[in-house]
Amino acid sequence: ELVREAERRRGQIKKIEKSGIGDINRRMTALDLETRALERDGTIDPASRDARSAAINESRAILQKEYEVLAAQARDAATDTRP
Repeated sequence: ELVREAERRRGQIKKIEKSGIGDINRRMTALDLETRALERDGTIDPASRDARSAAINESRAILQKEYEVLAAQARDAATDTRP
């Protein structure tokens, strides 16, 4: 019984890490690349650059909140002591 419960929790954690957190990491990486491209783009006017940068930062903040929720779920699954 304990082994099955441990396997269940491990499965939950793996799912959270692989699908949820992995997706967030990919999206954060894409935002990082977009930020670098924006910084190198000499053709964009400063107001447009600032607006796009603000939008990227807003997206990053949303993803960080999603990450925190998933990380808490993974922690909870790891420490779940239900019988």
